[in-house]
Amino acid sequence: MRVINLFLGYTELYPKKQILSISLLFYIRLVSFRLDLVKTLWVVTGWAFDRWS
Repeated sequence: MRVINLFLGYTELYPKKQILSISLLFYIRLVSFRLDLVKTLWVVTGWAFDRWS
């Protein structure tokens, strides 16, 4: 319940557009982080495959 009250207070302090932009930025950062992770995994597995084949 405290979290919900905090969120409601936050929405009153800041306009909805700002919250949308903040969540969008967070989502973009999360996606880019996942892409980097996938890229790194792909490179590492490719390197391991080259080593063992």
